[in-house]
Amino acid sequence: FESILVSAMRRLAGYIMAGRAQATIVVSAFAILALLFPPLILISGAALALVTLRLGCVAGGVILLMSAALVTAIGIIAAGSAYSGLTFGLTVWAPVLAMALMLRYTVSLSNSLLLPTMLGFIVVLMVNVLAPQIDAHWYEVLNRFIRPLLESTGSPASTIDSLFAQVAPVMTGRIVAWTTLLLALMLLIARWWQAILYNPGGFREEFVGLRLGIPAAVICIVLVAATFMTDSPLLVELATVSLVMFFLQGLAIVHSAVARTPNPTVMLVIAYGLLLIIAPIKTALMALGVIDSFVNIRQRINVSK
Repeated sequence: FESILVSAMRRLAGYIMAGRAQATIVVSAFAILALLFPPLILISGAALALVTLRLGCVAGGVILLMSAALVTAIGIIAAGSAYSGLTFGLTVWAPVLAMALMLRYTVSLSNSLLLPTMLGFIVVLMVNVLAPQIDAHWYEVLNRFIRPLLESTGSPASTIDSLFAQVAPVMTGRIVAWTTLLLALMLLIARWWQAILYNPGGFREEFVGLRLGIPAAVICIVLVAATFMTDSPLLVELATVSLVMFFLQGLAIVHSAVARTPNPTVMLVIAYGLLLIIAPIKTALMALGVIDSFVNIRQRINVSK
């Protein structure tokens, strides 16, 4: 299965790098398909990031503009709306292009992954300043789309109201956190594709060695501690955004540890399966990532071995 996956990804990455038209088709097509199956947006962003990583700012910018124009045209023809291209361009393609440029010129995966975290902080702060009553909007959205689902499971109205009252004030932070994670995954997929095409084995070494650094860990700890000391939804949102990338650092530790087992592929499948079905594991990986910033767990594993 692993060889089949790598072969398929090599062909897709090769197609993306074959020319501007091919890259634009992949970026645009997967963005449109993501409206039906959201995870496909990862391929769209990763395709743009791959071009930017390999060819630079001008090439990436051209693909971004061509894709935005194409998606906008399709949106006007199909739905009479010109906002699709602008939405993808501002929320997905522009940030991932900036991340790819940072990785291309600094060759620092950690700094490149921290960029969307900083952008996330800015977005959360701006929303709280410019739309202080945004929680009322989120409560209305939850009522409209989530309440029917919960009611169908037999949940009491009082329980639903209590849940929404807790979630609505921090909804912006959760959405921004998920967005930053998606952007990070796009960059990682693009880096993997680049390694498959031009530097076999290079991505594994880079990802397994991912460490976000002590300053980022200290900021994260301060924000998390502040959420326990105050009732500020803003601090909860900022702490949520700050934790996301440490989840990836925790995953890097898991990959490093699994690589030392007799059957690393099988163990990795089991690890990701447990990650999907046991929610607290995600929190544990975030904490592991923060701790690793201070004690370098992977180095200790190597020494002990």
